[in-house]
Amino acid sequence: FLIKSEMIDGLIKQSPDLRNRTIMNFDVNDVEKLEVEHLERSVVVEKKSGVWELTVPILAKADEAKIDEILNQLRGLYAGETVLDKSKDMAIYGLASPHVKIVISLKGSEARTLLIGKPVGKGIYVKTEPAGSVYTVAVDIIYYFTRGWLGFRDKQMMEFRKEDVKRIDLRRK
Repeated sequence: FLIKSEMIDGLIKQSPDLRNRTIMNFDVNDVEKLEVEHLERSVVVEKKSGVWELTVPILAKADEAKIDEILNQLRGLYAGETVLDKSKDMAIYGLASPHVKIVISLKGSEARTLLIGKPVGKGIYVKTEPAGSVYTVAVDIIYYFTRGWLGFRDKQMMEFRKEDVKRIDLRRK
């Protein structure tokens, strides 16, 4: 048989090309708590009786859809490039004092931690703790964690079923 050289070139892979690029592997349904530290401010949301609640810095109902979106973004986070650093100097990546620290507590498992460092090109440096590698990921992940606690709070003003509404009065003062 004769095979075109282009086909063979496509089959040749380096070991980094064969690695699983998933950075945080967890089941979203197993998450019990999400902690985010950004600029020395903390936000904590916890799942209590199947409902997400904001517990730090205030007690309030959390935005269920937003928490699910954030967790799915973290679960689907893929490494663009694996940085092999022998010096262990995390300051050059902005990870000695990370811009954002995220801790995910899981049922029956140890917590997963992700540190987000400084931007590089179209990406941003991240590291898993305690002994993870340094990776680059798409920079847009930072958006979810730099909005403060209001980004996690439920924005619904009132809770009611539309079937129960008989009349709505709007008055202008």
